Parts: sequence; structure tokens; C-alpha cells
Amino acid sequence: MNNNLQQLKELALRYSKVFKNMSDDDLKARFIESFGIDKWNEEEMLAKLIPFGDGVANYLGIDPVPIVFEELAKEDSRIYVKEQYIAINEALRENLYECLKCITHEYRHLYQLYFIALFKDDTSPLGDIARIYQDNFKYYVDVEDYEGYMMQTIEVDAYAFTKVYFKKLFGLDIKISNDDYSKIVDEYINRYY
Repeated sequence: MNNNLQQLKELALRYSKVFKNMSDDDLKARFIESFGIDKWNEEEMLAKLIPFGDGVANYLGIDPVPIVFEELAKEDSRIYVKEQYIAINEALRENLYECLKCITHEYRHLYQLYFIALFKDDTSPLGDIARIYQDNFKYYVDVEDYEGYMMQTIEVDAYAFTKVYFKKLFGLDIKISNDDYSKIVDEYINRYY
């Protein structure tokens, strides 16, 4: 076993020297040759998304989690709580704006979980909010029931936070295509932000 470990170390050292001396264009060409252009584009996008996600996590006062692209049947994105990562639908891989919105939205859900842990037993209004979040997660309405899904407090809150954060960070007004839902989110913002 010790001999295998030594061989592995030598191989790693040899390749680190090879890659260290490669130009960026050569490294890109080698990567694409090995993994394909789609994987290269995905890595390029993740290089932009991960620092953005770290900034959202920092703003919310929570720990950052990994961000990946994966095939999602119904959602644009989701947070995997047990596994502790954010997944973005691979169909959005080339849409930076939508990916940034998804990351912001999913980090807000992660914040809601932290909020529950901190305040669920509190007797103040913060405890009331934490228990509402907790009930929403416990009795989560799937996206197949679109209206029920969108009307959950955790979803309204995540959309509202995303809208407020984008306005603050980029000066952008996020447009919600459903006028009625847009009014609900704006009302929520006016009340809680």
C-alpha cells in the first residue's frame, strides 16, 4: 500500500508540473478534449456563480454550500437540505441572470432553515415566523400544485428576498410574470422589508 501511495504522489507531482507550465488556451483545449465543451461551459459558469453565492450567504449570515448543475424535472433550482448543496437546473446553464436569481432564492430557503433552528421556541413574533416556516417545510406543497406551492410563506419570502436583494445589489427590478403574484410579493416586501 505504501508503494501505491508513493506512485500516486509521483504521478500527481508530474502532472502538476505539466499543467503548471501549460498556457490557459492549452489547458482549455485539454479540458475540452477530455470532458467536452458543455462541461467547460458549465465550469466557466460555476466560476461566476460560486463567488456570488458566497456573497449571498455572507449577506444572510449563513455558511455557503456547494452549487451544482443537475437535471431537474420540474424546478429551476432546489436546495438539498440533508446533502447541503444547491442544484440549478442544467437547462439554465447558459443563463447567468436566471442562475443568479435561483441561487439567491435557494440561499433564502437555507436562511429560513437557520431561522427555524434559532427561533422556533421563541415566544416573540420571531418565533411565530419561525413556526410558520417550519410548518411550510413540514407540509411542503410540491410545484405540481403550482398555486399552493407559490402561496407558501417560504416561497413568497424567497421571491421577495430575491427581488429586494437584486434591487439593492444591481439596481434591477425583477419582474414576476403573474401580476397577481407580483402584487402579493410586493405587499410582502412593503410589510416586512
